[in-house]
Amino acid sequence: MIQPTYPHHSHIRVTIIGVFLMLLFLAMFFINFRILRKSQAYHVLYEDLIRYEEAGQKLRLGSDNLTFAVRRFSVNAAMEELDAYFHEVNVAKNREDALALLDSLPNGAKVKKELDEAMDYSQRLMDIEYHAMRLLVKPEMLSRSDFPAVVRDYPLSEEELAMSPEERSQKARDLLFGSRYEFFKERIYFHISQIFQRAIQEQKTILNHTIVTQRFLIHILGFTMIGLLLLLIVLSFVVRSSLY
Repeated sequence: MIQPTYPHHSHIRVTIIGVFLMLLFLAMFFINFRILRKSQAYHVLYEDLIRYEEAGQKLRLGSDNLTFAVRRFSVNAAMEELDAYFHEVNVAKNREDALALLDSLPNGAKVKKELDEAMDYSQRLMDIEYHAMRLLVKPEMLSRSDFPAVVRDYPLSEEELAMSPEERSQKARDLLFGSRYEFFKERIYFHISQIFQRAIQEQKTILNHTIVTQRFLIHILGFTMIGLLLLLIVLSFVVRSSLY
């Protein structure tokens, strides 16, 4: 039986198609690799976005817990409310946790720097709260060994020391519900909201860009697969025509 021979031009066409097939395979490999990297980047960015939101919530929660506890203490002077206040300060530490969370986030150091003013207002707020608590505490509370030193040692003026318990209670409530306290509270909320809204929006912009790029790569991969299929069809026709 005589073996069929390939015409010269058929060999050239097969070689060219083979080169294009190899290039398409390489392109598919590269595009798949890029899609995988973008998918990984998407998950990391999404987790960072959630942690930014968590950090903002923790900062607000910590401030609100302190305000709630000290204001309740100004109403009923119960030691449980004082304990709740210092549980937030020394145990729950929502604000410290939020700042520590920022250390692990992209641009977290920048956000922490921007929060300096809010944290300064927070310290001023706590000074008012310590002042109010010192006015409110009863003598028997001061004798407790576990009583917070920061409250026990808070200096009162001679005028305040001479006040009656009712006058001290009224002044403490004036401090905690007054315009100065509310001003500091509003400034804290304002700075936290502005800073975290900006940080979260920047993160969302990067996330959206990653999604758009990933979709574009998926479309390119689809076109590459169609091109590969067409080349395989053409190759089969070339091989068949050279055999007959």
